[in-house]
Amino acid sequence: MKLVILQEDLNKALVTVSRSVSSKSSLPILANILLETEEGRLKLSATNLEVGINYWLGVKIDNEGSITIPARIVNELIASLPAAKIELETKESTLFLSTNNFKINVAGLDSAEFPKVPFFPKNPLAVFGKEDLIKGLSQVVIAAAQDEGRPVLTGVLFTSRIEGLTMVATDGYRLSLKKISAQEIDKSVEKLIIPGKTLQEVVRIAQETADNKGGSITIKLGLTTEKSQAVFSFPNIDFSTRLIEGEFPDYQKIIPQSSTTKVIFGKEEFLRAIKTASIIAREQANIVKLVIDPVGSSGKMTITAETAQVGANESEIEAKTEGEKLEIAFNYRFLLDFLNVVEGDEIIFEAGGPLAPGVFKPTGDDSFLHIIMPVRIQG
Repeated sequence: MKLVILQEDLNKALVTVSRSVSSKSSLPILANILLETEEGRLKLSATNLEVGINYWLGVKIDNEGSITIPARIVNELIASLPAAKIELETKESTLFLSTNNFKINVAGLDSAEFPKVPFFPKNPLAVFGKEDLIKGLSQVVIAAAQDEGRPVLTGVLFTSRIEGLTMVATDGYRLSLKKISAQEIDKSVEKLIIPGKTLQEVVRIAQETADNKGGSITIKLGLTTEKSQAVFSFPNIDFSTRLIEGEFPDYQKIIPQSSTTKVIFGKEEFLRAIKTASIIAREQANIVKLVIDPVGSSGKMTITAETAQVGANESEIEAKTEGEKLEIAFNYRFLLDFLNVVEGDEIIFEAGGPLAPGVFKPTGDDSFLHIIMPVRIQG
């Protein structure tokens, strides 16, 4: 293999591809990145057997070929070089890199040992706009479980609708539901469960993806032939992830169908109040309490936090309230996670009592719903 590539292009690709390299594996080849010429382009591939990535770059190719090289070493080397053209050449199992001022060689491994990384299939399940996918995934993955005790809860459930997909995640303490529109949709697929951690990487890749022509960017979702992996296709990038097997909880049963108290308040004012209360709450149990009194509050909601060792905090915000008086407590971290991803100026909050699930949603947007289970207030 012999080719010429720009340092900026190679460095950017290596940063993205390296995030899919295995950091702990008994197989040395998984610590490497595959470099391979393919149809006039250079393809970089990496996998940890859970996720995989193929990244294509336009280059000037003199001789075709392939090699795998240690990800960490080549990443640091390329990042240290100045912005200039780099010549890459392989001789047996060694990669030679040269610029005007640098000559480097890196020992690699035979590319024949490298696992096959899935490509995007011929027919997509769905096609999304970039911004729609970023927003939708960001609002859902916050509720996916981190604990591997119940693997199915670490994933996000995708189900098809006429207009697009419904995405749901729950860790048992909260639930996020987001309906996302699609430019194309295959309604034959009833459900997929995709790991939340890999969807966070999908968001990162989408955020880093730019259209040099200034047009809109679409992202495709498909399934491998054996239907064991999902593949997201970006311009010049295919990112694959295993699917989670198992039965996702019946989330419809978790969503309350009625409430006894309803309140509408400004997002920014509530966010500021929760951040202030969290300074006290984080010293013990992370609990903040909301007090809503439609009769006696005169359009106010009170947010309080109290810790015996530190002190107490109380703040009031403007609110439109109706229904019964309610005192309900939540883990402030869950409230902040929601507030950091929800869009809009106002939030609707509903609950059927102090121990009933709290339902949060933005006003004027029926596509996003977030549920947080309350904390029992002692005394």
